[in-house]
Amino acid sequence: MRGAPYLQLSNAGPLTYVRLPAGKYRINARFHGKSETHEVTLDRDTCRDVYFRWKTTGQRRATGDGSAAASRSLNITE
Repeated sequence: MRGAPYLQLSNAGPLTYVRLPAGKYRINARFHGKSETHEVTLDRDTCRDVYFRWKTTGQRRATGDGSAAASRSLNITE
């Protein structure tokens, strides 16, 4: 089904590895309220790296209570 969620992670990163079958995907990542989207097409012989980078005014450290990690998400749809 086109546009159907394939994978949703509410606590992704900072490095997240996913092996996907051949197909077209829309990957949306969100970090501290900012969202970025990439579209990729994979065939069965393709290996692809997709990078999301955000400029930050100051590095936010994890507090141990999950507050910094809770602001990251990754959604992959077909």
